[in-house]
Amino acid sequence: MAVSRKKRGQSKEIDEQNLGTSELARISQQLEDLAKFPQENPSPVMRVDSDGSILFVNAACSKLDFVTCQPGQLLPERYRKMAARVLDTGSNQVIEVEGKGRIYILNFVPITSAGYVNIYGSDITERKQAEKVLQETQKDLNHAQAVAQTGSWRMDVQHNQLLWSKENHRIFGIPERTPMTYETFLSCVHSDDREYVDKKWQAALQGEEYDIEHRIVVGDEIKWVRERAELEFDKQGMLKGGFGTTQDITERKKMEEDLRQTRDYLDNLFNYANAPITVWNRGFKVTRFNHAFERLTGRPADEVLGGTLDILFPDDSRDESMKRIREATSGERWEVVEIPIKHKDGTVHILLWNSATLFDTDG
Repeated sequence: MAVSRKKRGQSKEIDEQNLGTSELARISQQLEDLAKFPQENPSPVMRVDSDGSILFVNAACSKLDFVTCQPGQLLPERYRKMAARVLDTGSNQVIEVEGKGRIYILNFVPITSAGYVNIYGSDITERKQAEKVLQETQKDLNHAQAVAQTGSWRMDVQHNQLLWSKENHRIFGIPERTPMTYETFLSCVHSDDREYVDKKWQAALQGEEYDIEHRIVVGDEIKWVRERAELEFDKQGMLKGGFGTTQDITERKKMEEDLRQTRDYLDNLFNYANAPITVWNRGFKVTRFNHAFERLTGRPADEVLGGTLDILFPDDSRDESMKRIREATSGERWEVVEIPIKHKDGTVHILLWNSATLFDTDG
């Protein structure tokens, strides 16, 4: 048993020696790798002293065409001052520099205990180009939305936050970067429409379509908008987020109202004029028949509408009257033409007939 304990003790010492050797080898390899890192780094790495004199540059520094990259030489004054400043403050400083066709970020890192500054360069040319393309795309999008008078918005459900486009802010008259929530939006809705809008939104949260028109109040002005949204739900039916559009339809609503008023005016003028008036289409089917014509013929409008115009004429003059009316489709306008009109009871009245043809856009 004693011999066995001795052997076990020797084995433990050997394991510790082996472990120590292995650990030393690992640390040595790490130090060697770290020593190689600046030289093998694909990005520029430079070291300068407190006076701005270059102590070390790696091979990638040859890409920096806007600064001297030789050990022993001085950095340009701008960079010397920056190196001295970061050593004094002990804080990093990052600047963006543009060379001949390439753009770099230089990160000045002070090593105060050693009295020098490491400068790490990163080529951000592609990133800057992508940012420029994104900016141009955003600019085009903003312009397109302004032309279409249609803004867009995105909803962050977790934070109850609405992210609005520039045009959406313009439509609602709310400054950009103003924090937006659903409650903020709802407060902009006309008080008479607020309950309706909220009801439709709550229904949309249950999966129904959200495509509505309503009024909003912008200062002293009332606008009409069309709101549309596409909401995204997870597998459990919980709302994840949404995207929507807001279209300013104020002008369209004004035109519709003007058209409605004009239509009402013309309808009243047509229906209640003392002179009998009728309208027919290209197939000579009656499409309008006013009250004066009802009284003249004894026929209610619903009996005449859709029927052919010849129902109004006596048998012995029907062909001649229809012939003259067909001739008028060429564009001729009748000022005063005598045409017999038959009452439902068989009596005939002679009318001074005025006729004009209306043409659509294709003639």
